[in-house]
Amino acid sequence: MAANNVRGVGDTGSFSDWYREVPPITKFFFTGTFITAMCTSFNLIPSSLGGPAGLVFNWSSISRDFHIWKLITPFIFAGGFSLNFVFHMFILYENCKRYEVDPYNTGAGGSSADMFYMIFFGMVSCIILGIYESTL
Repeated sequence: MAANNVRGVGDTGSFSDWYREVPPITKFFFTGTFITAMCTSFNLIPSSLGGPAGLVFNWSSISRDFHIWKLITPFIFAGGFSLNFVFHMFILYENCKRYEVDPYNTGAGGSSADMFYMIFFGMVSCIILGIYESTL
């Protein structure tokens, strides 16, 4: 017999149930954004790495000091905890989840792989433009 996922009055789902149901790419962005906000809000990033400024894209730091995390963190950094951060997280979650669950039909069937390709292509394009801009 199939499991019944319908909840009754007074039944509450746990945070772990909700988190388990979040699609993988959305989960990566949501978790990464929350972790970077936590690290900057509680000063968990050492000053030797530049503090919160150590999360932004800086090509000379990446190429000279091998700070490779700076290739990813600019895309998941939304500042510290604030009301603006709460709105950012809500919009990030809703839009990512909506696209990942029911994407525009590109002919490839649509799934997390389509979203990953779209995000990856956008990230690589932004990094190339950032490198070009930093060399001017």
